[in-house]
Amino acid sequence: MTRWRVMGGTLGIVVLLGLAGCASTVRGTPEAVPGAPAAAPISAQTAFGDATTVDPCSVVDAATVHGVASARRVTADALDDCPVFVTQHDGATAYVTVGPLETSDDLTAGPLDTVTSLPDGMTIQVGKQDSADYCDAYVIFPDAYDLDVSASPSTSDSHANVCAAAVALAENAADQIAAGVIRHRTYPGDSVGQVDPCGLLGAGTLAAAGITGINTYAYPEGHECYWASDSDTNLPTAQLNFVVGEQPTILDPTTDSSAVIAGRPSVVSLYTQPDTDSICWINTGLNAYTDADTSAAAGLVEIAEVGVDTVQGSKVNPCTAAKAVAAQVWPKLPAVAH
Repeated sequence: MTRWRVMGGTLGIVVLLGLAGCASTVRGTPEAVPGAPAAAPISAQTAFGDATTVDPCSVVDAATVHGVASARRVTADALDDCPVFVTQHDGATAYVTVGPLETSDDLTAGPLDTVTSLPDGMTIQVGKQDSADYCDAYVIFPDAYDLDVSASPSTSDSHANVCAAAVALAENAADQIAAGVIRHRTYPGDSVGQVDPCGLLGAGTLAAAGITGINTYAYPEGHECYWASDSDTNLPTAQLNFVVGEQPTILDPTTDSSAVIAGRPSVVSLYTQPDTDSICWINTGLNAYTDADTSAAAGLVEIAEVGVDTVQGSKVNPCTAAKAVAAQVWPKLPAVAH
């Protein structure tokens, strides 16, 4: 499945690429103790509990990441993941995102290689690395869930080993999960943290926008929803996400424009890939984002974003469709405090 995310506060397109090319290793396998019971497998459902209230940074202990020179948390960009800045031993730097939690039907990376096997049923897996600029590692759970850990160079000239960075943070996350230190948070009443994005859009609204023949894909943490056909890649797709960032504004006049939709100031952004597809995003800022780490939340707001992707030659205009969807969603969001 293709997923689009907002990375580092800048609109972008991220595709779940196949990954990695790392040699197989086994980490932390204990010696058997005669008569001792086998360690019970750790399931995602047991480890995370109510995934919609998980603090995504509770699966990261930046001070104990192995195989890197240093790691530190950076400004939040979503409700479902934890961004980390990594410096490797050769000085190269990478941006790593730990999360979101996914179900197995979200995995489209093809055959995966196990690079770390753990005695509690979790494995760290990667797949074929299609790009030196992007890599996903996965903490795979025995109950058909996975925690996606993605890495990319922090700058165009970083030359970071992105798969090594992703695996290092995936192993760190597995350690925190095994230690049972996952925390939960309570969202304030004016937050979208407890709003189900899949529940805000019905088939009728999508059909009226020209998006038909699709299925609904919900993510376990409940802050992203994706609508797509499971068989026809020529049909338009849509996504509704609740993310975090600075108040949306026009960053590039060649792609961005302002609009007022359902009474809410919005930024409309159109990206066209020659001979492939066009993606239109519409973002509106909501209320202040709160985080246990207030320094990582300073000046940030929650953001609702609608995206519509159409292939070249489609009769559906992506921005017309996205505006129609946003017009139905925006009135259902919490009022913005002034």
